[in-house]
This record gives sequence, structure tokens and C-alpha cells, in this order.
Amino acid sequence: MSEDKNIIFLDVDGVLNDWHSLADGIFIIPEKCKMIERLCKEHNAKIVISSTWRYGETLESLRKFFGRVGINNEYIIGLTPEYGTTRGDEISSWLVDNPDEWTKYVIIDDDDDLYDIQKTRHIQTDMRTGFCWKHYDKAVKLMNKEMRPSLDIQTKI
Repeated sequence: MSEDKNIIFLDVDGVLNDWHSLADGIFIIPEKCKMIERLCKEHNAKIVISSTWRYGETLESLRKFFGRVGINNEYIIGLTPEYGTTRGDEISSWLVDNPDEWTKYVIIDDDDDLYDIQKTRHIQTDMRTGFCWKHYDKAVKLMNKEMRPSLDIQTKI
């Protein structure tokens, strides 16, 4: 059996920062980046940026940026498309368009504009705290949980 290819759909605001850091002018908390990098390293995961931070950016510019703030840029493999609709639509499109890139996925986001089936793979963070160890533990559990890809993605209509 081949090794799982986990994808982390990563939001930024409310995940890699919180209200307190933003009030202090800190847009990325390095410790939260290190937790995400650890998830990638220990669970064969790659990152697809689903945050609005991707608007107007290229994959290469975001890889450089995240490399500077604490996430090895080799882990970042893509961006969800910019439809301006729901995060769920954009994530679904990426999954459908990249079937060979993943076997499992998790969505780390403080928002929940997702399809119901995607919510079973969602780790919802909070702007008050951002990504914490309880979220890390949930991500590990989801990455270790079997999934049925044909039932766990909402296909394009």
C-alpha cells in the first residue's frame, strides 16, 4: 500500500495569527508556523494555500514568504483557485483538478463556508487563539482517519 498524501488547505488569518498579534502589528506568529510545518513533516502532508492572502500572489511568492516566516517552502505545493465564491467551492475545484496529489485532506480555517461533507475534514480555529495544540491533535486524527474520496469531496457541477 502506498503512503498517504495528505493535503492541508491552509487559511492564514485566525490560524497563523490571532486578534492579539494583529493588534500588536504581528501578522504571522512563528510558533504557529512551526506547528504546521511539524504536521507536514510528521504526516507526509503538503500545503495548499486557501487564504485570501493568495489573492494577487503567485505560488512562488507565497513559498518565499512562508519560507521566511517558518514553514519550509517545499511543503507548499499550490493555491486554491480564486473564484470569489465560497472557500468550499475553491477547495472542491482544487481536489477535482489535482486527483493525483492527495489521498486525504484537512482544512484548517477559522471560517466555515464549506460544503457539509468538507466540514467532516475541517479544523475550525478561532481568531481569539489561532491554531493551537488541540487543533494540531485534531488534524493528526483526521489525517490518520480513512476516507472515501468519492464521498468526501463535492464535485463540480
